Amino acid sequence: MTVANGREFLSIPGPTNIPDAVLQAMHRPAVDIYSDDMVELTRTLLEDLPKVFRTAGRTFIYAANGHGGWEAAVSNVLSRGETVLVL
Repeated sequence: MTVANGREFLSIPGPTNIPDAVLQAMHRPAVDIYSDDMVELTRTLLEDLPKVFRTAGRTFIYAANGHGGWEAAVSNVLSRGETVLVL
């Protein structure tokens, strides 16, 4: 069954209202991850992230969804073989 009336809403877990300016910004082709533009963007992000997080340490960028973020965080605070309870 398809319903074509009204606006479409992003439903993760949703529905979530998305401002028109954001919707308009999303209506463009995806950036080629191997292009010079993406390499330059990544370089500038890696330079700016320590300033944002006020650290002198090395920062990393994870290309992942929310679960990937949790996995990265857990893998950086636990040792291999540690047992944890996750709710």
